[in-house]
Amino acid sequence: MRKNTCHTHFVPSTFLFIIIALAVVFVSFEATNVTSLHHLSSNHKCIDNEKHALLRFKSFVQHDPEKLLSTWTHDEDEATNDCCEWFGITCNNQTGHVTRLDLSSGSLKGRISPSLLNLSYLNHLDLKNNYFYGAIPMFIGSMTRLRYLDLGLNSFTKAVPLELGNLTNLKVLSLRGLQECRIETLDWLSHLSLLEDLDMSSISLSKVDNWVNVILSLEKLSTLRLDECDLSHVMHPYSNSSVNSSSSSIVSIYLTDNNLNSSMYHWLFPLTSNRLVDLDLSFNKLDGIPKYVGNLCSLETLSFYFNSMPVHFPVFLNNLSGCASFTLQILDASSSRLTGSFSDDIQKFSSLVHLSLSDNQLNGTISEKVWHLPRLQSLDISFNSLEGAISKYIGNAKIFYIDLSNNPLEGVPSEDHMSNLSYVEYINLSSCKLGPSFPKWIQTLKNLSHIDISNSGISDTIPEDFWNIWHSQLTYLNLSSNNITGKLTNSLSNFDIKALDLSSNNFYGTIPNVSSTLQWLDLSKNKFSGEINFLCQIADGSLLFLDLSHNSFTGLIPNCLWHFKELKILSLGHNSLFGRLPGSIKYLVNLEALFLYNNSFSGELPLSLKNCTSLTFLELGANNFFGYVPDWIGEGLPGLYALSLTSNNFFGTIPSQLCQLVNLQILDLSINNLYGTIPSCLNNITSMVQNGFSPYQNVHYFNFTSGSEYVDHAMIKWQGIVRLCGLPITKYCPGDKQIQAPTVGKSEDDGEDIDDLKRWEMNSSYLALNFIQLIKGKESWAVPQKVLIVFRLFAYNLVAGHRDAKAYEEQFKPVAKTSNMPGKLLLTKEEWQEKQKGQFKQGGRGRGSGQTMYTGQGRGRGRKNGKKNKRENSNKEVEAVEQGATLMKVKKSHIHLYKIKLQVVPPICLLSRLDEEAWMWHARLGHLNFEAMRRIAQQAVELIHVDLCGPISPPISAGNRNFLLLVDDYSMFMWIQMLKTKDQALDAFKVFKQAAELESGLKVKSLRTDRGGEFTSTKFEQNGVVERRNQKILGTTRSMLKAMKLPQWMWGEGVRHAVYILNRTPTKVVERKTPYKAFKGWKPNLEHLKVFGCLAHVKVPSVKRTKLADRSEQIVNLGTKPGSKAYRLYNPRTGKINVSRDVRFEEQKPWNWSEEDNEQEMTEFLVDKMRKAIKTSNFKQTP
Repeated sequence: MRKNTCHTHFVPSTFLFIIIALAVVFVSFEATNVTSLHHLSSNHKCIDNEKHALLRFKSFVQHDPEKLLSTWTHDEDEATNDCCEWFGITCNNQTGHVTRLDLSSGSLKGRISPSLLNLSYLNHLDLKNNYFYGAIPMFIGSMTRLRYLDLGLNSFTKAVPLELGNLTNLKVLSLRGLQECRIETLDWLSHLSLLEDLDMSSISLSKVDNWVNVILSLEKLSTLRLDECDLSHVMHPYSNSSVNSSSSSIVSIYLTDNNLNSSMYHWLFPLTSNRLVDLDLSFNKLDGIPKYVGNLCSLETLSFYFNSMPVHFPVFLNNLSGCASFTLQILDASSSRLTGSFSDDIQKFSSLVHLSLSDNQLNGTISEKVWHLPRLQSLDISFNSLEGAISKYIGNAKIFYIDLSNNPLEGVPSEDHMSNLSYVEYINLSSCKLGPSFPKWIQTLKNLSHIDISNSGISDTIPEDFWNIWHSQLTYLNLSSNNITGKLTNSLSNFDIKALDLSSNNFYGTIPNVSSTLQWLDLSKNKFSGEINFLCQIADGSLLFLDLSHNSFTGLIPNCLWHFKELKILSLGHNSLFGRLPGSIKYLVNLEALFLYNNSFSGELPLSLKNCTSLTFLELGANNFFGYVPDWIGEGLPGLYALSLTSNNFFGTIPSQLCQLVNLQILDLSINNLYGTIPSCLNNITSMVQNGFSPYQNVHYFNFTSGSEYVDHAMIKWQGIVRLCGLPITKYCPGDKQIQAPTVGKSEDDGEDIDDLKRWEMNSSYLALNFIQLIKGKESWAVPQKVLIVFRLFAYNLVAGHRDAKAYEEQFKPVAKTSNMPGKLLLTKEEWQEKQKGQFKQGGRGRGSGQTMYTGQGRGRGRKNGKKNKRENSNKEVEAVEQGATLMKVKKSHIHLYKIKLQVVPPICLLSRLDEEAWMWHARLGHLNFEAMRRIAQQAVELIHVDLCGPISPPISAGNRNFLLLVDDYSMFMWIQMLKTKDQALDAFKVFKQAAELESGLKVKSLRTDRGGEFTSTKFEQNGVVERRNQKILGTTRSMLKAMKLPQWMWGEGVRHAVYILNRTPTKVVERKTPYKAFKGWKPNLEHLKVFGCLAHVKVPSVKRTKLADRSEQIVNLGTKPGSKAYRLYNPRTGKINVSRDVRFEEQKPWNWSEEDNEQEMTEFLVDKMRKAIKTSNFKQTP
């Protein structure tokens, strides 16, 4: 017994000892092993050739604003020499090879270097959300170890390379947002058999008709994103032989914004299976939903946002009531035109967490069943026609987000009802009927962070304890568009609130100190008074939006604006503020819109405003500013879309620097004391007449404006507005009461019409509204006349320089005919077309009578017409026509309002009516204006004008940075000499003088220069003749280089050819003659001219080619050789210029410079790699 007992004790003890000993040994081994691995990782640096490859990659990056690559350095003394420690680089701990390169969202600009091929172990490449440009490199298809590739949201162009099909190890591929790339086939995608996540959003697949079959061939694909891929044209049925919907592995499908209609369901079906979890079909044109979607038994998220489904809501729910009703968690069918009542069938969807049915046409009462969904947390049924008492519906304890806004709901919920909503954080009851008393029940919701009860009929004061409840968690409060009165409490400074909107109420008194956490503050349209010194107490500087307009504030703008470096919108219009703008305005470096309209500000515009380089809207009208219109506006505020200085005391001429505002859409300098001519260069602001500008300009960037007259995203898709009227530039502005009818009397109602047609008031509160409400009034003479001027001076920018004001006034007088009614001017369409015959010339802009508006056949409402004619005029139409073609047609509403949809205005293209031959000669002549082209084929050296232009960067291939221009005063004939340094000017002139005298047989008697240092040492005096020719030459050169996408270092060839062209084109100085004819005595022959920079095919002599070689070679045309009709031809491959007459041209096709650069870089890379391989190889010489 004792032995057994002893034995029973010994065995467990011994066993336990052995276990402990083994554990100690194992732990020691593991510790040793871990230490060894750590030692290897910490001491093994990256591979040298991979480091050099990364540095080569960095050299291709032209712009790195966030300094992401600042640690990428080859300095041996720095700790960052190890590339495994560089930003965005991950290395293998054991080998040191670079395996991951992640530079996403770095704002990098440049091209992708082929040196990435040296990262032979790279398996993760993420370059998304940068500005890499050019074609997607084909060599990426050789990086076969890649498992993750994201090139999305860059600036790549051209076709997506088929070589990406070689990346057979890829699991994730994203080309999202590459709108400029082309895809004509997806067959290469079928080779990526391991692909799990594919995102090709925003790339057009309109030419790919088999994409469904390709997607089905990817057996492991789980996520498919094809948003904005133009799939509406893909209507080819899938191949039944390859379809097996049950085998589809896709879990998530996103097909938003493809203009799809319900016929797409036949090819969507094979992509779906019971594995599908997420389906997003938003922003399409679907008119229903098939029942098979309701039978997707794993479906959790379904989005039909912004479709056209005019079906009853109960039918919609019934089609989803299969097994999906038990799994669906998120259902978004907002903005889909659903109709009918709020069905009780909603209770079947017991798993719903988020339900959004906003912006539909639902009516009746809200089903009480929705409040009893056990998992519901978010409910949005705003913007419908649902009725009933609010207290009847509210009662779900778990819900935290409620939006019932813009429904005719009413009533005051009891505190018992509201106690069931103890978790609610967001509540929006805007435009529900909650008043007239202030809703005290809302104070029982202790967890609220967002409250919107704007436009809810409240006519009361705010309880004092209201401000003390949510001082810590409330972030958004909107009480706008009510009739709330009283003063603001001093406890506002204790609020940690971010957005406060009290606009359009009856608050009064001064503004107390407010919270420094505010980002949005809107107190506009109240009765506040006093000074605005409370701004100086906001020290945190987080304010983004501030609107104090339409109040009674007085005093100066406090000089403490350095607090608001993040401010984007500042609106102080319609107050009684005065004085000069403070110097601290220069700290508003992020300011995008400044509205100071209708105050009493005075003084000159401070130069410190030039620091606000982000400004897009600058409205300073109706003040007392004086002085010259600052020229620094054009130089220092390049991003301006709208500039209004109307109704001030500015004097002097309009500075030509305003022409540098290339994005300008609105220019209002009216009602000042300006004089002189209107700069003709305003016609060059192409954003006013072309469709090259963005149709949407963000006026405000926030959604905090429910109930106010601000427009978050004002749609400005317009032809540009130029307002340069007011004495003495033109007699009157459109809409001024002093306008008189040109040929007929006027009725007693005309004064009202003129008041209705007051000039556009571009201020913060009515900016967007005045774009839409263009014309308001009755059909009197004032309407067509004023609309005529609006369209001519505003929409078409016809006002050019070098004419007096009277000529403009005569030019823009409308052609009018007296109608049967006194005081009315009507013009029928037929009469208008008859009067316009022969008024236009091809290719130019519309001249004086090119555009007008006329009314329809209905009679205008007179005093004796009564109600009958008032009804008739409700169908009155107004049209804008050009060359007999209708540009716009609008009907008059019952309130005498013509609503114009600005987006239907067609863009004006200067070349839209030119045939191919006309364009070709336009290009051959260096993009000469078409009026001068019409004068072609129709006119010595006593005075020579000379000027030196330069230095110009980059230098041309010969190293020249300057050119000497010589102009004959009599004929305007020009000569040009390229110079490396300015001190060569005198020698160049001596050579010219000898050659010119020999050619003309006359003596150079006078030389006029700008008295610059190249000839004398005295002060500068501008030589107008040659300076203007210099500008013309450089302008022509820029046009030619840009038209054919030539590199800038070829400016020298462009300048030489520009002089050659300008010598052979008419000039105003030499009446109806070219400088060539005026100088040489005979008309130049232009038949040999070809487009500068176009593609040329030159014959290769037989002695220089083999029998199988090409007989011609592609090169670039640089124009003609001086003194002959042979062509100068540049070979980008050799860098040499040849002269030949055996040439054929493709004048509309430029050389592909980017492709050549890529090829050259690839060649350099391969050659460099070969040289390194030879150096490192172990060749032994034989004895």
